[in-house]
Amino acid sequence: MAITIQTNEGTRISGDTALDVVSEMNARALIGESDAWRYMVVLASRVRQLSGATIRTTSPEMFLADLAAASYITLVQPAAPGEAGA
Repeated sequence: MAITIQTNEGTRISGDTALDVVSEMNARALIGESDAWRYMVVLASRVRQLSGATIRTTSPEMFLADLAAASYITLVQPAAPGEAGA
């Protein structure tokens, strides 16, 4: 199942996996990193400096969940079958 996030600016990013989403976040970043894993580490460090929030980088899934918990992104839930937009 595809994963979709929405940034606080309203940009939606989707991917087949959490790693795909993080890779696309990196590709769209003003100053991207060499790969998605490096991007996670650098962004987690910036978030910690700015807000004190801890963002785990052990997996793309944890990374996205922690960004959502810290209100940096919203995890967009897919509509259930039969719901509007499904």
